[in-house]
Amino acid sequence: MSHRAEDPFRLRAVGVAIVLLLGAVGCVPAPPDPVESPTPEITAGPRVGDRLDDDGTIPLDLALDLFAAGFGPIEGGEADAVGLPVLSGTMAIRGLMRHWDELSPEQRETVDAIFGARASGADLGSGAVAAVRSAVPALRMESTESIRGITALVAEVQAELEGLLGRRLSVPIEAGASDAVEDPKYQAFTWANIGGRHVAAGRMDACEIDVLQPSWDVIDTPQFRTLIAHEVMHCFQYDGAGGVAAVANGPAWVVEGGATFAGVAVAPTDYFDDRWDQWLREPGIPLHKRAYDALGVFAVAEQEGADVWQHLVPLLQADGTTAGLEQLFERTHEEALTAIARRLVREARVGPAWESRGPHITAAQGAIGIVLFTGASLDESVTILPFATAPYTIGFEAGSEVVDVAVFGGRGEIGVPGAAVEEVGAEFLRRYCVTGFCECPDGGAGALGTEIPPDARLGLALTSPHSSAPATVTVQASTTSQAEACGNRIPGEVLVVRFDTPEPFEVHGGHCVVQDSGDLLIQAGDGRMPEGYDAPPEHRDDVAISIYKNPSSAPHAGSVDLSVGGVRHVGGSTILVSPDGLSGSFALDSGYAGEWVCARLLTPDEAFGTG
Repeated sequence: MSHRAEDPFRLRAVGVAIVLLLGAVGCVPAPPDPVESPTPEITAGPRVGDRLDDDGTIPLDLALDLFAAGFGPIEGGEADAVGLPVLSGTMAIRGLMRHWDELSPEQRETVDAIFGARASGADLGSGAVAAVRSAVPALRMESTESIRGITALVAEVQAELEGLLGRRLSVPIEAGASDAVEDPKYQAFTWANIGGRHVAAGRMDACEIDVLQPSWDVIDTPQFRTLIAHEVMHCFQYDGAGGVAAVANGPAWVVEGGATFAGVAVAPTDYFDDRWDQWLREPGIPLHKRAYDALGVFAVAEQEGADVWQHLVPLLQADGTTAGLEQLFERTHEEALTAIARRLVREARVGPAWESRGPHITAAQGAIGIVLFTGASLDESVTILPFATAPYTIGFEAGSEVVDVAVFGGRGEIGVPGAAVEEVGAEFLRRYCVTGFCECPDGGAGALGTEIPPDARLGLALTSPHSSAPATVTVQASTTSQAEACGNRIPGEVLVVRFDTPEPFEVHGGHCVVQDSGDLLIQAGDGRMPEGYDAPPEHRDDVAISIYKNPSSAPHAGSVDLSVGGVRHVGGSTILVSPDGLSGSFALDSGYAGEWVCARLLTPDEAFGTG
């Protein structure tokens, strides 16, 4: 399967179709062999967001390339290095203003040449760069029909945004224009001014919106209103708490994403449809590596009940991505990321909480759709970057009666039609049964699992459990018949110990005992197999392990006794236990390491029958 380098998948599947959902979800026919669909087509060239710094701010080299691509040649800038179109030139302006002190006199003169000696910093002189002037002729500020039309539109949009934001703009907005540009790369951009000069810090006394090619037939369109709303939102950002510097130094997902969301909310048109598509189709992109396409995070926050408009301006002062998410969503960043992943699933059959809505949102979809054929199984690993998500839908072919789902290493939620959402932790194993097949014929095994309708889709919303490191998450799914399920216990009811070093294998069967002292005893293997349970091929019956540890003690306090093929391994070990005691990991000095998952915790009487 073709995926982005930052979102690599490793796929091992038998009798399963993997479908990258790009539009409305429908029934997926079952082909005879596993199939894959291609990654959605993306404009050639590097993503601008990939080049943002880790805090989401604009580095100098990107600012120079954005300027070269949109305005004209500049020393150190490469126009071809920007592969995606940038509809607003404000990002280039913000980047250069942020790094103004680092620019050479020649670079400052180039910027000044375009904007008529209005840029801030040192006295730039009066020299002009002819090549740049010819690319973007000097902007006019005098009253013309076009500028009067822009000014009237700005006033309308400003009033509407003031009502939504609950704040008034404290400075006037000035309009500048140039209609001598045949094919402008940027159609509009916004400056903060003090005394008629563009600045990167301080409290501005005017906000300037400059428009290229502002002929009346362009101005009099719904799409142009969307663009102007985006730029007017930048004026509110410059005017907000923290002043101009908060915007120049602000993360792109807050500055550009917030302005784009405001633009489509005030004027819902197709102007930013490609940004919606990028948000919806590429869930594996971390939030701090997004710019205009971060409009989706604001839409999700609004769906989740947050007062987004209250936060759009103050968010510029948030200290990092974690704090920004928590401020915007009014909940923990883990809960915010899970909500984003859930909304990106976009599967109506799971429930309304698994669908994205937003102003003029497109039908694009980037969730990985898994369709299991009868008797099929899937084992897939994905690397999820911090502040990114991995949404899935899981369906099954008609005739499947029981579905098992397991997730290891991630966090998030799984949604079932007509049932409560379940939390997915570091270890998750659940069985689901199709209506009519949830009871064994003899009635002895009880309910096989959570009941789901025959045409159900399960929604799986995953994120990394770490805010500073990628996580490798494994998703396993399989289908079986009612008869097979009634004759075997699901893995979630049995103690399982998984070894990953020096080779992968498993030990099934045993018990997890809480001693009267609070110590934890894990014993697996050595014939402790539940009656009627058929172990999978990964199980080795020549392995036995005992782990003894008090959960509150230091990692090196405790012991592991391991026998592999009759060879005993003891000595130093490191043992970690989860807060609930139901899972943990171990590493022996001899080189063996792995993890365990308990079905439940027993008392000594229950485990050994000593009562």
